[in-house]
Amino acid sequence: MVRIELNNIRLHAYHGVHQIEKENGSEFRVDVSFEYNADSAIQSDSIADALDYERVLAIVERCMADRKELIETLASTIQKEIQHDFDSAKAVRIKICKLNPPVKLAINEICVLVE
Repeated sequence: MVRIELNNIRLHAYHGVHQIEKENGSEFRVDVSFEYNADSAIQSDSIADALDYERVLAIVERCMADRKELIETLASTIQKEIQHDFDSAKAVRIKICKLNPPVKLAINEICVLVE
């Protein structure tokens, strides 16, 4: 098994319950990791035999464009989409952090982790 990690994907999106988030959006950081049996890809050295992480990035981008109120829902949606599109992906883990969230106290980020 090989573990692939796509870390620190940065996007601007419109998720949240506050009106300012719906209007102006927020900055997000997304980490995606998964395992898959890469024996064929290693032997052939071909993307045709690998789990193409550019397609995983496209899923993240597409899901991030579909506005949700809760980042818990968003993380779960991304996880399910990856599992649906890639049967070979195992132990899919999604971490989403909303950077500088509009809350009362000063905080750098709020993160949700779905495993």
